[in-house]
Amino acid sequence: SSFPLLTPTIAHLTMWRFIAGIGIGATVPSLFSLASEWSPKEVRGAVVTFVASFWMVGSLFVSGLAWILFRGNLEHADQDHSSLPMWRIFAALCALPSALGAFMVYSYVPESP
Repeated sequence: SSFPLLTPTIAHLTMWRFIAGIGIGATVPSLFSLASEWSPKEVRGAVVTFVASFWMVGSLFVSGLAWILFRGNLEHADQDHSSLPMWRIFAALCALPSALGAFMVYSYVPESP
């Protein structure tokens, strides 16, 4: 979700992250069901494993992106409120794969029978 980019306070950020967590938790069961429903019996286990492996791919993406953007150098963190803080750029970049995935699902994945 890109709503955390617009939050003015930590309370709002916490609320949006909580709502995003509910949304992610709600999509996971249907994602695995759809992957096993549409895959042939012979490769069903491999397909579900492939789908599940992207949790790790996402974790590696986020970790690598955080390392590139932050580099562990917090003494130069943006304190000027007139500029866009680095964590907002990080949140925007992390939202891009989800937005692309949502677009692809709504565009290409057929309804469940």
